[in-house]
Amino acid sequence: MKCILHIGTEKTGTTLIQNWLYENSDALSVQGVGLSRTAAYPNNRKLVAFFQTGYDDYMHENMVFDGHHREAFFHGFEESFLDEMSELARDHHTVVFSSEHFHSRLQTVEQIERVKNLLDRCFSEVKIVCYFREQSKVRTSLYSTGIKLHSPEKILTFQNDVGPGNHYYDYMEFFTKWAQVFGKENLMPRIYDRASMKNGDIRYDFLSTVLTGVDAERLSFESVPANESLTARQAECFRIINAKCPPRFSIFANPLNNRLKARMMSISALSEGGGVQDPRQPALYETFDESNRAFFKEYFDADTNLFAKPKPASGVSEAEPETEACSDMLDQILSIKGLAFMAPEEIDSIRDVAMRLFDEKKLDAASALLILKVLQRARPYGPVIGDAISKIYNEAK
Repeated sequence: MKCILHIGTEKTGTTLIQNWLYENSDALSVQGVGLSRTAAYPNNRKLVAFFQTGYDDYMHENMVFDGHHREAFFHGFEESFLDEMSELARDHHTVVFSSEHFHSRLQTVEQIERVKNLLDRCFSEVKIVCYFREQSKVRTSLYSTGIKLHSPEKILTFQNDVGPGNHYYDYMEFFTKWAQVFGKENLMPRIYDRASMKNGDIRYDFLSTVLTGVDAERLSFESVPANESLTARQAECFRIINAKCPPRFSIFANPLNNRLKARMMSISALSEGGGVQDPRQPALYETFDESNRAFFKEYFDADTNLFAKPKPASGVSEAEPETEACSDMLDQILSIKGLAFMAPEEIDSIRDVAMRLFDEKKLDAASALLILKVLQRARPYGPVIGDAISKIYNEAK
């Protein structure tokens, strides 16, 4: 049985590929191509996490903070994985794994060797597929993702220390580690460029180069691209929201952050004007030019840098007057002292606790009223809160 291991890189349509693969899992299966459930899906990130040593967002989301938690989380994983591969081998000739975190999380030869040792127990052949995108475009796209999630940073200060030797951005450095372990002959490098892809779609490129025996006519292509970039105006509003209304409190998500961002996305004026511009793009291109030339010579047999040189920044930027106006207005609103930000379920829960404690004589009237008045700022026309305030006030007379 053959293994196709799609390792990224990040910001090259990996989420679209993953969603598309699992949406077509049955159609692929009848054509002999299997997918894993044990490795987590649609992003097979648990398989990556099994080999990584650090504790990232995926680990924290699964309550893994130390070696003890890690051991419990992965208890029985290897055995389940091997059993699943043995079952797939009965009626499949190929299994596809996909996670861009193979690129970003596994940064040593030793970690990659552990990947190979496990896969060699299941497969007679392993091919490594990886898409590469010009570094300055990756950084701009990564900034957009960071702003969507949590970052309050401006584009001009984002990742100013990027340079050759950096595992994430230096493709010669990164890919050579995989070549050392799996052999250069088993690597399938591709350039991420929609303009040169069939139908401008990475899924068709994946089929035509990686899954050549699969009939595209029997697959669905209804899924839409994920992680689309923000406009400059949306990004600036998101940045202010992240600064004034943090996405997380300790390990707990702040639901209001997502609600505010969703509201910003619904404002049509913010969707106009073009994307975030990074004037540092040409300089970053030059920074990696020598390394990229060596990379393309080694893995594409090309005598030039195959990445197109980025054009100087133009159009909408963070400094656009309309963008600054949106930013200033939102900043002023979110800076109002005493403004109460709570999710609906949080308001309901706090209200009910306050009333229960008051009824049980564990909370005095003044304290209960103080709590309810704060809740009333977040829900000024809530009839239940209003009735509760009236009840306590009347009983306390």
